[in-house]
This record gives sequence, C-alpha cells and structure tokens, in this order.
Amino acid sequence: MRLSVFHERHALLAILFLLSLALHLLVFAWFDPRPAPRTVSAPLAVTLAGASPAAAPAPAPVLPPTIAPPVRAPQATPETTPQPPHTPAAAQPAPPSGPEAGATASEMLPTQDSGPPQRPSQYRTASHDSLRIDYRVSGTDADSAHLAWETDGSRYRLELDGIVGEMASEGGLDDAGIAPRRTRERLGTGQATTLFDRERGQIVDGLTGRSAQLAPGSQDDASVLMQLSSMGQADPDQLRSRVAFWVGGLKGARMVYFESAGQERLDTGIGPLETVRLVRLADAGAPQLEVWLAPANAWLPVQLRLTEPDGAVRTQTVTAISATQTVPD
Repeated sequence: MRLSVFHERHALLAILFLLSLALHLLVFAWFDPRPAPRTVSAPLAVTLAGASPAAAPAPAPVLPPTIAPPVRAPQATPETTPQPPHTPAAAQPAPPSGPEAGATASEMLPTQDSGPPQRPSQYRTASHDSLRIDYRVSGTDADSAHLAWETDGSRYRLELDGIVGEMASEGGLDDAGIAPRRTRERLGTGQATTLFDRERGQIVDGLTGRSAQLAPGSQDDASVLMQLSSMGQADPDQLRSRVAFWVGGLKGARMVYFESAGQERLDTGIGPLETVRLVRLADAGAPQLEVWLAPANAWLPVQLRLTEPDGAVRTQTVTAISATQTVPD
C-alpha cells in the first residue's frame, strides 16, 4: 500500500516537472531577446502606362573656374592718325583738315623726323617722254601758264608756272614712279628749297629747316601732277578710288588725297577732250584744287582749277601739247 502511494507520488512529481519544463521552454521561445534579421528592399520604380521608366538624372557638369581677362595698361594715343587711302570699306579716311588743301593740322607742322603714320600705297606708273603743255589762264592777271617735263629715262626735271605757283622739281625715276630730290618754290621775291634726302631718308623743309620721314612714293606739289598722269598711263583703274601721296613742301610734309569726280567733256584750245576729273580733298578754309586728265592724250593734266575759300576761281586750260627733245641737266 505504501509502495503504491510512493510510486504514484513520484509519478505525479515527474509529470509536474515535465509540465514545468515545457512551460519554461514555451516562455523562452515566446520572449526570444535576439533581434529578427532585417530585410532591405530595392526602391520601387513606378511606370506609367505608355511611358518609359524615368532615367536617373545625369550628374551636374563641373564648370571650369572663370578666369578674369588680363588688364592691359593704357596705351598712348598717337598725335596724328591720318587715314590711308585704301582701307577696308568700314573705315573710310576722314577728310583732312588744316590751312592747306589736303593737310591735317598736325601734319602742317611736322615734328623732327616725323613721317606718315601709315605710308600711302605705291602705285603702278608709266613715265612720259619729254614734253611741254601750254595753258591759257582765267581769273587772274596772268594770261598763260606752262608745265615742262624733261627726262632721259632715269632722271627728270619739271617746271610748273601757273595758278598753283611757280616751282621747279628735279630728281630721278624709281619703282614708285617720280622720286624728287630737290624742289624750289617761288616765295615772294625769292625762293626756298625743299630737299628729299634719300640717303638719310628725310624730307627737309627749306623754309623752317625741320625734317620729316621720306616714304617711298613721296612727291612735291609739282611732281604729284605728273605722278597722277603716270598712274593713269599704267593702270587707269588706280584712279577710280581715292589715292594718297606723302607730299613735301615749304610747310612740311603732309598727306594729300585725290578722289575721282567722274568723267567730263572739256572744250579746250586743242579741241573737245574727254577727261577724268580728280579733286584734291580740302577742309573748310583751304583752297580746293581740281585736275582734269585726258586719257587720249597720255593722261596729261589738260586743265587745273583752284577755288579759294572766298569763292575766287582761277583756271588754266590747255592750248598746246608738244614733244620736246630736252633732257635734264
């Protein structure tokens, strides 16, 4: 009896122990302190009906650093800036100014060793044989004028007596055409000489003794007339646009511009002539010179006209053209 009760009691304890153990295991499983593993999800791409998925935005471009432009030091402005005759169409030369036709105020009084800031173009020329042109004059007390050209093919001598004054020019002929060496001009009862010193490259004013640079193609007020004629003989198209010369004289060296004013028919002492009229540009207060060249007569200057600021007009028109056999001394 006692043994049976003993066994029953121990069996009950065993069952209670097993139940307690199972309960503890269940509690531990329910309250597990270890964290559950995390799941990382990729972002969800939303695609609209009929549209492609949006592309990822491109990275913004990296701009190079901005570099400030260098600051240039201010440069001195030249005292004179006469314009050349053949410049681009966007920059036509302004008409020269000053007390003498074709000269700017600064060019009238050249500084020592001054020269054309921009040298005039060199032109194609064809020289003439020795000749003489006689003119009749109107608008002045003198009734006649003349131009005498003498050359041996390498040297020349030119005498001009008329409405533009009395002067004698002498020198040589080179690739640029007429190349003066000495020009004498009547000044009151005397005369003054301008030297074109080609060895030193200077034009020396005989009135003041000041000098200017000697540029290729430099002329004086007498030789420039025959230089225009030589240009017409070599290539008439050269005279269709504005032409320029660096001209030396008693008042220094200056830029002189001539511009075509078209064709004109003249009644002259040798009959009617078809001519090309050129105008020397002049500012207000300066006399204006016009030159008529005759293509059928070797492009010689068959008429000159000088209009003074007060409106007075003097004209010399050809009466005879003759060939001569004279040569320069």
